[in-house]
Amino acid sequence: MPGGRPSKYSQQVADRLIEELGEGKSIRQICKAHDMPSAKTVNAWFHRYPELRRRYLGVCETREMYLIDEILADGPDAFMSPAARHAADTAIWKLRRMQPKARKPVPFVLYQSHE
Repeated sequence: MPGGRPSKYSQQVADRLIEELGEGKSIRQICKAHDMPSAKTVNAWFHRYPELRRRYLGVCETREMYLIDEILADGPDAFMSPAARHAADTAIWKLRRMQPKARKPVPFVLYQSHE
């Protein structure tokens, strides 16, 4: 018999997690609920359950497209006001912050010395 505590993983918990991620909540926000597992546990589930990971990446991609559409909705002239620029900057910050860790952009090296 394996040791350790029993997992809280269930299809209902996974569905709720994906649904709330799709509503724009972060993993940390969702996991603050008393009936949800910790963020650390959820991140471990992404490695243990490939279907959950696939669904997570899908909802992240959809959320990214939604936020990008939101930023671009009013066209380039909308960025003339400071308030509009601030709203766009906030949406971009949120988009970057909520990206899955494995998908965060890697710095691009323009020149590397080969000495």
